[in-house]
Amino acid sequence: NILVTADGQPKLLDFGIAALVADDGASAGTTRTGQHSFTPEYASPEQLRGERVTTATDVYSLGVLLYVVLTGRHPYPLDGLAPLEVMRAVCEVEPAPPSRMAPPELRRSLAGDLDAVVGKALQKAAVDRYASVAELAADLRAWRGGHPVTAAPASLGYRARRFVGRNRKAVAAVAAVGLALVGGGVTTAWQARVAQVERDKAQNRFRQIEEFSRSLLFDVHGALRNVPGATEARRMLLDRSVTFLDGLSADAGNDPALKRALAAGYEQLANVQGGSFTQNLGDPKAALTSLDKAVAYVDALHLDDPTDADILGLAIDIHFDRAAMLNLLDDQRQHAEIATHVSLVEELETRHRHTPAVIIDVAKGYSDVGRLLADNERFADAEGAYHHAVALYGKLAPADRTVSSIANHAFALKRLGAVLMRRMALDESEQRYREALVLDEETIRRDDRPQTRFDITFTMSDLALVQARRERWDDAEAMWRRALAIREAAWESDQKDTRALSGVCVLYGRLGTTANARHDYPAAVTAYRDEVTRRERLIAMTGPLPGRIAELSWARLRLAEASLNVAGQMGRAARGVEARRLVASTSRKDGKPSVPAGSEPGYLELYDALTRRLAGR
Repeated sequence: NILVTADGQPKLLDFGIAALVADDGASAGTTRTGQHSFTPEYASPEQLRGERVTTATDVYSLGVLLYVVLTGRHPYPLDGLAPLEVMRAVCEVEPAPPSRMAPPELRRSLAGDLDAVVGKALQKAAVDRYASVAELAADLRAWRGGHPVTAAPASLGYRARRFVGRNRKAVAAVAAVGLALVGGGVTTAWQARVAQVERDKAQNRFRQIEEFSRSLLFDVHGALRNVPGATEARRMLLDRSVTFLDGLSADAGNDPALKRALAAGYEQLANVQGGSFTQNLGDPKAALTSLDKAVAYVDALHLDDPTDADILGLAIDIHFDRAAMLNLLDDQRQHAEIATHVSLVEELETRHRHTPAVIIDVAKGYSDVGRLLADNERFADAEGAYHHAVALYGKLAPADRTVSSIANHAFALKRLGAVLMRRMALDESEQRYREALVLDEETIRRDDRPQTRFDITFTMSDLALVQARRERWDDAEAMWRRALAIREAAWESDQKDTRALSGVCVLYGRLGTTANARHDYPAAVTAYRDEVTRRERLIAMTGPLPGRIAELSWARLRLAEASLNVAGQMGRAARGVEARRLVASTSRKDGKPSVPAGSEPGYLELYDALTRRLAGR
């Protein structure tokens, strides 16, 4: 809708005139009138989807126009496409950078800043574009004047190149004077003063950028942690923050404070990407990559200063997360990582004064050691580690107990209760869970967040399991349903949170077990089917990880068994068909052969029993 006059002046036409001057009223570029008026070739994704039009829509259209002006081509080849194909191209296809599509003689001049400006204006999501047309114009003016543009990464090297580019004569003159002074052996306070002023400016700018990135990494991310549905936003924030800090680190050299922030930042990013212990997006491979970077930073810091207890505490946390991630991925490197984690915890306990902060770190370290050992089926060793952790937490004075230490104390008690329940020490197990429940309730009183409310469901679930071991099915079911309501609410509020979904799966399995024990096989089928459906969705989100496959296979076998039981009660052949299909979708190698605590059969026992049953033996 822009006409350029003979003397080069652009004129904006209204939609009606544009429609009259169009060459072909049926082409993709025709202006549409009616409820939504726009030119498809220049329309934004939100316009094509019929969503609300904002200033960001104008920015997008101007970005398309800028692309055409710079390259002579449209960012999307739309000629001859049907409307749905046009919509798909604009909404889903990423356009090539202008420098790649322009004539050869122009590509070098377009590469870099102009690619970045156009790319920002053409972002699919409106929030990722320039906030206003004025900001887009300001970046174009900055480019013309040789100044940095906001769309490009703000590294010190980039800003220096822009400075030299717009001050070539002055820089050349200063260089010539400098050479003359050096050549003549002349020194001057003026030269030192100019250099110092520039260094001060650069250092001040560096610190401002670093402080802003740290604020995003810790303050803003900390606030988002409590916002339902913010898991993806947290990942984007952390990803961009740590990438930016990484760039600063390359410029800063050996800056311990910056390296520490990066180690903690990569650990946080890993937890959001695929951590086992917080809301996450179910991408453990990406999480492991981030943890590898965190380990590199924190190990270097610990090597430089082995006396720093805070650095050692951070190293313990990061190595634990990495060991847990390797375990989830069934990576044999987990054993070496567990050994590293244990040695770091022992180092903190033996070499540092036992202040409350150190006691808390050591106690959490031993609790984490117990979890890693239990995951590797070293249950006797795990029980000893949990006992040690609980004893250390018990040494803290009331005034020294922080909210996080209370929550971690409760977690250690729960894990100890689980190991005790495994060897059927049910009275002591229940006692530990009751103690954990008191601490969980205290945590919620002091810090009522979705995360703390979610944490109490583990205590409820395991207490219910103790009741189930005693065959008190009514008590067990009531507590499992209370826990399920909390977890389903967490999942509904953020359906990218794989931790919440995994917790929901577990509880549907527990309810199926309860119904099965009561011989209420139709109820067992319903519960197990809910579990299978959700575990299939979980694998669709995380990929076919060995642990996830084992859990799904267990659920399918339990559903098959319940289906056969219903068929036996009611003579429904269809149930037998379903059971046959479910068993066929698993294999003997899918599940772990160990037998869980209680009277349930092991995976291999159940698989073989169902196979014989379906064969009529």
